[in-house]
Amino acid sequence: MKNKKLKWLIYTLMVGLIPIIIRIFISSVFYDDSINIISISDLVAFGLILHISTINELEHLADDKDWKTVQNGIALFLIVIYATFFCLSIIIESSAHVLNIEKIKYCTIVLVFASILICLSVYDRLSKHENFGQI
Repeated sequence: MKNKKLKWLIYTLMVGLIPIIIRIFISSVFYDDSINIISISDLVAFGLILHISTINELEHLADDKDWKTVQNGIALFLIVIYATFFCLSIIIESSAHVLNIEKIKYCTIVLVFASILICLSVYDRLSKHENFGQI
């Protein structure tokens, strides 16, 4: 059971953080601030990875259907929110002067932390099911 949590930590969380980690590394070798350390699109990709992996894992759960429905609904709702932030990031790239980039960035950061907590709670509960991870 704990093996499944470790796999989630490595394959979902760590792989999802790769674009963010690479951006931080790349920005650290520049003399000026020409590259943003935090990118909305990187955060959006990370959030999407979290919730898509949750939906995928929930497909294997046969019991606890009401909880599964609620978690799938939350994941789908948050995917729509992330898609909205992704659209905003595209607008920012084409016309940055019409939107407050910092506010959108902070909203996305808060959403990502909430997503981590939601997904971690899902994987924690799934790991307690006897048939979880035996596919």
